[in-house]
Amino acid sequence: AFGSVLINSVLTNNLSYISGGGAAESTLTNCLLANNWGAQEGGGAFGCFLFNCIIKGNSAGNDGGGIAACTLNNCLIISNTASYYGGGANYYGLLNNCTIVGNSAPSGGGASYVNLNNCIVYYNTPNNCGSCYPNNCCAPDLPLNDGTITNEPLFVNLAGGDFHLQSNSPCIN
Repeated sequence: AFGSVLINSVLTNNLSYISGGGAAESTLTNCLLANNWGAQEGGGAFGCFLFNCIIKGNSAGNDGGGIAACTLNNCLIISNTASYYGGGANYYGLLNNCTIVGNSAPSGGGASYVNLNNCIVYYNTPNNCGSCYPNNCCAPDLPLNDGTITNEPLFVNLAGGDFHLQSNSPCIN
């Protein structure tokens, strides 16, 4: 998708020889971006606005396996990979109320060079964040400023893929 508005859509198994394997310069709401590939940046999406989306299993030849240069609200970014930076998210993105889990890249396995507001960034390899700017986040290796906590988020069923929070999670509120 390019320059599109997508609602309740599924974008899977797409390839871009530049950026944005699933979508570029688009607005997506309640969408699934899975198993897409971007040769440079943003395997799932590049330069997009995403609301309540799942970005899963995408990859990028360079940076931002899941997304690059995007604004996300209430999204799940899981199991994405990049060859260099930001397995889940990269390149000056803005992520609000997002969960970033199980992504990988040599630097910033979860995210790199992004602003994080009220996000959970956990279980990414080799690290959760490289040069991120956190505000009220839950992550084990982010700077302890602006309300960031390091406690485990206590997902309902991590192994089963249920990333809702248990009622006793330190990440609630």
